Amino acid sequence: MLRLKLGLLNCFSLRNKTVDVLELMVDRNLEVLAVTETWLQSGEKALCADIKDAGFNIQHLPRKGRGGGVGVITARGVKLEKVKPYVAVKSFEYLEVLLIASQPTRLVVIYRPGNNASFSEFLEEF
Repeated sequence: MLRLKLGLLNCFSLRNKTVDVLELMVDRNLEVLAVTETWLQSGEKALCADIKDAGFNIQHLPRKGRGGGVGVITARGVKLEKVKPYVAVKSFEYLEVLLIASQPTRLVVIYRPGNNASFSEFLEEF
């Protein structure tokens, strides 16, 4: 059985809080941390390299445009595989990953930004 300590954090920009977020993971003994509002852009190689140098891995999906974005940060021993999105949605952002172990576990990080999309639209897409 897969036993991992997980957390969720709306970090409101991972760029300026990377050290704090990683310290949170260490202090709380978190092996997996789902993050929303990463504010990362595609190709943020330097920040991802810093996270790897600190002993962690990251998979993320940036928002097209400003802000937003979702991700998963894992301790180095945790194997993770990013799953290609099944459908395009407008009312929320999501990242789906598989935690690879004797019994693979699917983890989906969902973030619904406070935009103009109605709750009923979110429920229809979800």
